[in-house]
Amino acid sequence: MRFYATLFFLGVMLLPLSALAQGDYAPYQQPQQIKQILTPKKPMPKKPVQRRPRDTGQDAVVKVDGAAIYLAPNFDSPVLGYMDRGRRIRVSKAMYQGIGGLGDFYRVHAGPKRFGYITDTDIILKDQHREGHGNSNSEPEDEDEDHDTRDIYLSRYVGLAFYNYNYAEKISGGARSAPTAMYGMKFDGPTQLMGGLPLDFDLLFTTVPPSFYNQIATGVSGYMFMGDMLANLPVTQTRRFLLSAGFGLMARFSDWSVLLKNRPDLGKFDSQELAMGVVGEISGTVRLTKKFALRADARYIYEKEQYAGIGAALEYRY
Repeated sequence: MRFYATLFFLGVMLLPLSALAQGDYAPYQQPQQIKQILTPKKPMPKKPVQRRPRDTGQDAVVKVDGAAIYLAPNFDSPVLGYMDRGRRIRVSKAMYQGIGGLGDFYRVHAGPKRFGYITDTDIILKDQHREGHGNSNSEPEDEDEDHDTRDIYLSRYVGLAFYNYNYAEKISGGARSAPTAMYGMKFDGPTQLMGGLPLDFDLLFTTVPPSFYNQIATGVSGYMFMGDMLANLPVTQTRRFLLSAGFGLMARFSDWSVLLKNRPDLGKFDSQELAMGVVGEISGTVRLTKKFALRADARYIYEKEQYAGIGAALEYRY
């Protein structure tokens, strides 16, 4: 029994010594290690986030009239607007490849908080413009000659128009016709409608009634309005001439006050009529200067009756 008690005593005494030898208590005996244990570790510094460099842009000049601004770098995307030749703009330094590899585009400001894309073939970068400035073969920015055959077709014009229709109408049970002159405004060129296709708008009026009213009335007064919208397609074009064909819709409203010959007792009565139809035309446009053009139209109108006419307009490019 005493032997076992002696072994137990020795075991209890030797166990702390073995632990000390193995280093279990060593940290508490070394002040430097105690300091390392009690001192919190400093956080590792975060790696700086590498931001993408900002595209500060570059100066450019539009070199064609009617340069389209697309919503995306794609010729099939919606058109946000058009820019005239000679306009100074700011485009991105980065170039964006068109969808399917068709064309290259630059990002450009297209309005308040709106951006679009313009093709690289429609602009001249500032550096390129300077390089070509001293070249005798280069074209001055304000030179009247135009080396872009799309100039007339893709330019926007407004002007005064005159038309002479062989106007026809059914009165007194039969169709009658007479030359009728109409005056008004003409607008043509690219718009934001129909994907940017050049359109032709006319708003015409007259206060002189067709002469066939004189056959049935002793007095006629009033007015007639006519409006139309046509889509134009080029047939042939040069730097100064454009031959195009158009097809579209038209509407007419007439309000005449008529005093009949055979019923003077009725007094004047109002004859109002609203009609809609279709119109086709062949047009020729000659560019007189950079800003002015002369246009001539030959038309055929199909509504309640059918009639033809010719017209002309002096237009200003804006």
